[in-house]
Amino acid sequence: MKAIVFAGGLGTRLSKLIINYNKHLLPLVNQATVIELNLSLLKQSGIKEVLLLINPNEKDIFNNFLKKSKFTKNIHVEIFETKEAPPISFLKLLLLSENFISNEDFLVLFGDNYFSDDSLNLIKKVIESPKDKNYLFLSHSNRPDLFGVPTILDNKIVKIVEKPKKVESNIVVTGLSKYSSNIFPIINNLLKKVSCKGLLTDLNNKLISENNLHFINNSNIWFDTGSIENYLIVRNMLVSKTSNTSLDEDLKRFKEIISDESSFQKFKEIINKAQRCNNDIS
Repeated sequence: MKAIVFAGGLGTRLSKLIINYNKHLLPLVNQATVIELNLSLLKQSGIKEVLLLINPNEKDIFNNFLKKSKFTKNIHVEIFETKEAPPISFLKLLLLSENFISNEDFLVLFGDNYFSDDSLNLIKKVIESPKDKNYLFLSHSNRPDLFGVPTILDNKIVKIVEKPKKVESNIVVTGLSKYSSNIFPIINNLLKKVSCKGLLTDLNNKLISENNLHFINNSNIWFDTGSIENYLIVRNMLVSKTSNTSLDEDLKRFKEIISDESSFQKFKEIINKAQRCNNDIS
């Protein structure tokens, strides 16, 4: 099975931390970035080929970065640089991967999502599920208003509301899912409709109407690291579990890739603060 990883975007929620830098390449622990940890998790789950969808003019950065990475061994990683500047709808991004996917089922992963290694067995279970069955990974969040929130009746998802103003529960759709290649003509039809916002939620609700969307509950650790708060929570959590972590090495790696001194100083300041206040992130 193959996987599509969204690794672009504007990173607006991290704008106080980084400028002109792709958030997926921020070190989390021991120089490893969230994108590398995701590649490692995908590789362990049995994924052999990955397509990274990135912003325009970032291919050289990613190529240089991944060449130096120990996490890309024994997994084939292709990079697709979009021609359209962000923001670009996720459904349009998925269409760009159609030739890469061919006629297989595949995983879709938002590259800034962090899943603990405990999630590995669940991922394997979904990968081994029958062909053409679509799956969402659900989890709990203390900010469900920032995600797609499913309504579940009789162990079935009956609808999903994206970033609801009135929240029904704290169960949300995470950034990991499995789809059949049959979704591509569905996406083409959806994008012709004025009501379609180009979100995965549009696709998921269409699959719900066709009774072909299933879910699995992920009770393991999961975070969207696209915000400063969550990025620091995950970093501090990983640092606390690692005895040989080196802040100096993380800073060195960050500075090797980024050319903007202002971003580097902000990153250094916030990370140092996080190290000092490991249990009190503000």
